[in-house]
Amino acid sequence: MKELREAAKLTQDDLGQKAKLSAKFLSQVENGQANPSIGVVARLSSALNMPLSGFFAREAPGALFDDLAAITALVSSQPPLIRKRALRVLQALFDE
Repeated sequence: MKELREAAKLTQDDLGQKAKLSAKFLSQVENGQANPSIGVVARLSSALNMPLSGFFAREAPGALFDDLAAITALVSSQPPLIRKRALRVLQALFDE
């Protein structure tokens, strides 16, 4: 989770506010001292603007995981129109 939070350029306080969780709890999760429920993971994925499956895609090769996290962080703060344009650009790249 720490990698996802950092890729989104959020502090524990920032993510905690977005997900309505304490920074202390997030620290415990990141350090393996607490295990989040599926409900908490859903809140975190929503706060990070990523699908819930993103938390379980850790089995993907590291580079792919890092790339997806970077893309998510990059587009998550953009307005819907810009996100749609970015998606069209990505689709055009893959249609070549």
